[in-house]
Amino acid sequence: LLSFPQFKKFFHVPWIVGGQIGYAFSACSELYVEVNYRQASRRDFVAAGVVIPNDIVNVAFQFGNKYRAIDAYVGARMYWGRYWCDRAALFVGAKFGFVHHKSIDFTYAITPQNVPAQLALVSPTQVPFTTSRTAPAGGANIGLDWHYGCGFSV
Repeated sequence: LLSFPQFKKFFHVPWIVGGQIGYAFSACSELYVEVNYRQASRRDFVAAGVVIPNDIVNVAFQFGNKYRAIDAYVGARMYWGRYWCDRAALFVGAKFGFVHHKSIDFTYAITPQNVPAQLALVSPTQVPFTTSRTAPAGGANIGLDWHYGCGFSV
């Protein structure tokens, strides 16, 4: 059974920058909008010992660009009371939106294990690994909100 390598084999740990802005309808409910951007630099990946009919080969992948995605959500939270000097509140919530993944291209080199690397079969151009696409996304959240005053909280 052939399994596809995990994300960490192709890309480094992504960094994410994003933000939320919300409107509290009451002390117990909030509606918010969230936008995030994430990016991960590429890694070169070699699949050694891949069995194909009549041969065993090594396949080297080199990605042409980074992993990039942008997502946007609308969400709501419900808070349970303020504790610790009326500053902290526990909350649960849900969000729904979309995530847009940028396309990723790669080149490859296939080398039979019994042949010098100079004789590798190399892809002539960039090959699509993934295409640009937008998909629905959502999630649930639970957490602690700390209110600073003047309408600001973390």
